[in-house]
Amino acid sequence: MKRKALMAKLKAMDMEVETTETFYGPGGSAGGIWIKDGDGATNDRGHEPFNYYSWEWDADEEFYTMNTRNDVRAMLTKAGWFSEPYDSMTFMLWEI
Repeated sequence: MKRKALMAKLKAMDMEVETTETFYGPGGSAGGIWIKDGDGATNDRGHEPFNYYSWEWDADEEFYTMNTRNDVRAMLTKAGWFSEPYDSMTFMLWEI
């Protein structure tokens, strides 16, 4: 999935998104998506899409894998992208 289409899909999920060029500035890492606030829309269990501290309470990865809610991670993988935390509230998405 192209970046613009994925950004639109994430915005529809109530996530604040921008390009990594906006985050890093000129000469920085290009081509990715900056998730400004990892909270976004919660699912029916109240779990936000990204949670930097999920390993503390979800060690068995029932809900999160590598800080990304499993359904969001599956959607990203299917679209050809992966997530990585920058800090506890900032996540970057990159094409696989």
